[in-house]
Amino acid sequence: RDILEHGLIDLKEDALLNTEEVDQQLARIVTQLGEYPLAITVSQNLVISQLINLPDEVDTSSSDEISQYLKNTCAKGMGNTPLLIGWQKLKKFKVENNKFPNPCHAHIAKEQGITELIGRFVNCTAPIINVLPTLNAAVNSFICKGKITSRNVVLVDIGAISTHAAIIYDGQSILSANFPIGGEYLTEHLSKALS
Repeated sequence: RDILEHGLIDLKEDALLNTEEVDQQLARIVTQLGEYPLAITVSQNLVISQLINLPDEVDTSSSDEISQYLKNTCAKGMGNTPLLIGWQKLKKFKVENNKFPNPCHAHIAKEQGITELIGRFVNCTAPIINVLPTLNAAVNSFICKGKITSRNVVLVDIGAISTHAAIIYDGQSILSANFPIGGEYLTEHLSKALS
């Protein structure tokens, strides 16, 4: 479960000028790493994550039927081309007076953004086995490494221009959210307040 090796594309250092050169460099790095199956993380800004309580008749359905239900339920308001990039059934839980007997954490994105990202790997022969939001990748790693000292945790990633948060409840990720406020905003406003 550890990362054995990683590759980095530095646009300046590698003097890459266009998309084709970046894609070729990406293929070289993947080949050097050993053509292992790829799990691609996508920016959390491209994804909407939702906690859905599946109806009883859907909860016992096949994976394909649950996927279709989630596409129809979660995709409202996403335009003409929503893409369900992943989902996970969760253990039953209760928060205050809200019961979730058939909880499911679903991740949906606009197809164009994800298709463009996956298209970057066109020159790679390694198979793509998973596409998941960056925050969910971090949460899964956090949970797998056993770093949770409490069953309930909020994991926060404060970036330069946005902040991402995930709620881990009873040892499982139940909610992910994005906020358009990041470190730059906080630094600017703190410096104004302190001057």
